Amino acid sequence: MLGSRSQRQRALANGRLELVLGEFAVIEINGSLRLRPLHHNRVIRRTSRSQAALLKLYRSALKQPANGLQLELAQRPKGAVLYSQSVPSKLPEQPYPAYLVNVGLDRFSRPCRMQPTAAKRWLQMQCAATDDRIKLELVSGFRSVSYQSAIWERKLARGLSIEEIARVSAPPGRSEHHSGRAVDLASGEGPVLEQSFARTPAYRWLKRNASRFGFVESYPRKNPYGIIAEPWHWCWRG
Repeated sequence: MLGSRSQRQRALANGRLELVLGEFAVIEINGSLRLRPLHHNRVIRRTSRSQAALLKLYRSALKQPANGLQLELAQRPKGAVLYSQSVPSKLPEQPYPAYLVNVGLDRFSRPCRMQPTAAKRWLQMQCAATDDRIKLELVSGFRSVSYQSAIWERKLARGLSIEEIARVSAPPGRSEHHSGRAVDLASGEGPVLEQSFARTPAYRWLKRNASRFGFVESYPRKNPYGIIAEPWHWCWRG
């Protein structure tokens, strides 16, 4: 585990602990975010490039608005509304967040965005997992209605029926990813978005700890929505 309880308590000596990033504590002092190494009490006044990058990532999860979100809202495709209204589904419609923030790159080096509060809690959960020697990787965060529509179009083009697709993919307009609060996760080597994730140490860690950060497993086995079990899909619900 990176950083003992006593080290974390020392890190709080002159400020409020926000979270632990590796061997550094992010603390708030008089409204400013600072880094403090866990092994001593001295606040870092002049940060190195890598340390500055850590603070930048954390600040982005607090307040950085997303570019282009209003454009996406204004151009919600007609097909998505048609799917949402015509596909039999027990899933509720999902609103867009007012803002999105960057939370780094996903497993495939794509930029990943989340709703600000969910982003902060995701970063805290990821760091807590790292402390316990568990690697949590993002596969997906926020998805637009257009993106979800494209997923459906590809599956329809492969000859799948609407009923078959609805068991494995939420209809556009009803995916929790639209809210910016949901994440698809992976850990280590191997395929992603597969049932085998339920047999990993990462999944067992999430079952024990995710609720501490407000995350829940949205689609366990025998869920009431008619969706297949998705052990990789977790949503922040506060």
